[in-house]
Amino acid sequence: THETGHVFNSPHSHCYGDLPQAGDPVVDRCYNGQSGSGCWLGATSVPADGGTIMSYCHLQPGGLGNLNLWLGRAGSYGSGSERIPARNVHEPAGVMPFAFFDYGRLYARLDTFGVKTLPMGYGYLELAGRVELDGFTTVGNPALRGIAGRENSVPLGIGTFQLTPIGGFFLYALHDVNRSGGDIYEITYAGELDFKGLSIYPEGGILRYSSAYTRYFYGVSPAEAAASGYAVYAPGAASTPYLGMLLEKSVVPHWKADAYWERVWLGAGIANSPLVDVRYCDTVFVALVRQFD
Repeated sequence: THETGHVFNSPHSHCYGDLPQAGDPVVDRCYNGQSGSGCWLGATSVPADGGTIMSYCHLQPGGLGNLNLWLGRAGSYGSGSERIPARNVHEPAGVMPFAFFDYGRLYARLDTFGVKTLPMGYGYLELAGRVELDGFTTVGNPALRGIAGRENSVPLGIGTFQLTPIGGFFLYALHDVNRSGGDIYEITYAGELDFKGLSIYPEGGILRYSSAYTRYFYGVSPAEAAASGYAVYAPGAASTPYLGMLLEKSVVPHWKADAYWERVWLGAGIANSPLVDVRYCDTVFVALVRQFD
């Protein structure tokens, strides 16, 4: 279970000193021999209520009896062990509809919708809008105490889908008309491979976020720094490459089963934010799809 905590990006609980909390920033002081940012280096001691599975408290007198068999509950030190394994917001699994279609000049491509205008190359110049769930609330999150919540962006702009003989190319230039006022640029390639009824759609691309976007979502203002203890952070623009794959299998006539995975590697301007504790994000969904001819 300890190693599973590391899989989910948790350091040892004596190395949470980079999550400031007035008076005592670490979760426990059971070990002082690990180098690295935020690791405890002072005198060792065991919390009165014991350490967590992510601690080294078993090395202190009392051995395994010093450990509680949980990853996170309120503890006596720092922000408490409930902040393990991450300080950012993790989205729970949910159920929602999606669409991928062309109907005359109208189109929908999962999270992007719009209208085709002028013919251009292997496709059209498009007016585009996108549904983004990039906002987050900080209410009830002790790791983001003193940080204001962020509202979802509302990107609108232009784009094109070029269906060429070697695959599909998606290009978009979008502007957030909501709070950030930032820009999003995207280029994606998607191919198609067929194997006895199973269709595989590999894809890869890069997203470019302007500094206005990254500063709104991942920056720390002077007022937030004073309230939270984090340093002021004003990132520049960030580029995030990503890879994905869609698997599609026919089930019965007009119905298909889809499975999709995508990994996004966060650009430095985002990953280095004190509000972020991961280097990449994964998205997974499964779907039952009704196909209309």
